Parts: sequence; structure tokens; C-alpha cells
Amino acid sequence: METLGPSGDIETAKAPLAATPAEGNARRPARLALVVVHADAVKRADGAADYGSYDLYVRSKLDDRLVDEIRDGMREALIEARVTASGLDRSRSRR
Repeated sequence: METLGPSGDIETAKAPLAATPAEGNARRPARLALVVVHADAVKRADGAADYGSYDLYVRSKLDDRLVDEIRDGMREALIEARVTASGLDRSRSRR
């Protein structure tokens, strides 16, 4: 996983998705997916009723099971971040 930061260029970050796996190496393997989280995904924009989301870009022919795992992980991460940002403790509600 690599964090690009808010000023990262999405098109540049998407370019490795088109690289063949052989073009990667042990220290920096070819990118499988890119998740771009919207600025309002954790905290609603002023006056907005809904949260923002994220955009998912994946390598061509990536196994659907892996894509599902990424989506499930993102859903859980966003829920956790929203709960934390609202000042709640999710671990207490699970008892």
C-alpha cells in the first residue's frame, strides 16, 4: 500500500495499472489497484446529506475476488473512519 497524498496526480498514479506484471520487481511490484478517496468520504461536506465515496481503478483482468476484497476493506475502513471522526467508539458497541 502506498499513500499518494491530496496533491498526487491520479493519471500518473493510474499508469502502473497498465504495466505488465513482469515489469515490476521484488522491491516495487506492478500496481494491482488504485483507490482514490474523496475529500468528503469521512466527513460530510458542509450542507451535504450524504458522505462522499471513493473511486477504484484496477488492473485489467484482475481477479474479481480480489476486487471484492478491496471493496470490502474500503467499506470497513470508511465506516471505521466515519465512526471515529464522529467521536464514537465502535469497539464499545460490539460488546
